[in-house]
Amino acid sequence: MLREIIKAIRSYPGLTRKRDIYRVTNILQTVTDFGDTIADFGEDAAAIAYNGEYLLLAVDGIWSGLIDANPYGAGKAAVMASVNDIYAMGGRPLAMVNVIGAPSDGSLDDIVRGIRKGCEKFRVPMVGGHLHPDTVEKQLSVAILGRAQRLLRSNNAIAGQDIIFAVDMDGKGYQCKPVLS
Repeated sequence: MLREIIKAIRSYPGLTRKRDIYRVTNILQTVTDFGDTIADFGEDAAAIAYNGEYLLLAVDGIWSGLIDANPYGAGKAAVMASVNDIYAMGGRPLAMVNVIGAPSDGSLDDIVRGIRKGCEKFRVPMVGGHLHPDTVEKQLSVAILGRAQRLLRSNNAIAGQDIIFAVDMDGKGYQCKPVLS
């Protein structure tokens, strides 16, 4: 039973599809030193020193399996993931922009309605974006700008601080369609 669980985790598309992250970060590592960046790869958001505080910048691309299964939910999830990245770094969200690619199958309206619902829920404005109408595959990315007085980073937790773990106890998630190899 344990071997089956381990195998399922190791083959889970949510993990396996990200296997090239280190290739990307290794290639880009030399171009992170051009500014006042305090935190970059490996954190929830990049942190840039600015006027005695930190600007936080993050972007999340939503898995096409989620967009196909639930375009409205994908729109909401894009906003939630972006807002979460800013709060995880100790910041407050300021504004977001998006990039949407949608075929002419009606999914664009559902994606945008989900984005609107997420913005309303978290009270963060969507101030711009870019649309790729008539793409073959649905695509959605949301970038967010935030600010923080004090940074929370993956390496500065101390003993006695609380860790909060949120999980769907029913295990239903978004009911994404299986990814075919």
